[in-house]
Amino acid sequence: MSRTRVSQAIVFVGDETDDVTLDVRDGQLVIGLGSAVALNLDGADQDTLDKLAVVAAQAAAVNRNRALKAVA
Repeated sequence: MSRTRVSQAIVFVGDETDDVTLDVRDGQLVIGLGSAVALNLDGADQDTLDKLAVVAAQAAAVNRNRALKAVA
């Protein structure tokens, strides 16, 4: 098992959809967030990747709900 490690980082995700990418770099599966952040996923098992997808979907749902309330 490999622990998730972060070295002093706060990531502010903006509204440029093209900044979010899935790529293979040097044989490693990577999610890119702009030019400054890369999440290396090779150490993650399937359950962890599934949880990452669920959390991202939840964030999208919360954001969509906030936007709908703002225009209501």
